Amino acid sequence: MESFRIFLDTDVLINWLAKEIDPNTGFDLWRCPYAIIELIERREIVGHTSLTNIFEVRFVLRRKKRYSEGKNQGMHRKFIRGDRNRSSGFRGYAGSK
Repeated sequence: MESFRIFLDTDVLINWLAKEIDPNTGFDLWRCPYAIIELIERREIVGHTSLTNIFEVRFVLRRKKRYSEGKNQGMHRKFIRGDRNRSSGFRGYAGSK
């Protein structure tokens, strides 16, 4: 059976990685992206993104969120590790299998 495929945009990835909270409402913006990532890790859906999004996430975390280079690298390892060991349904870059 073919898996449902989704594209993970930059804002979804940043909400998940930075565990963002809406300052006006206190709503945990990261909870929905986290649930999506869990579905990907359980191989219930397949997630895709692009190299451009990965670079944009890195830029936003460094410049706007003021993450140190070490913390930024750790976030990226968290994001791409499933693709390296194929333990998750994340495919890394859009269109790759």
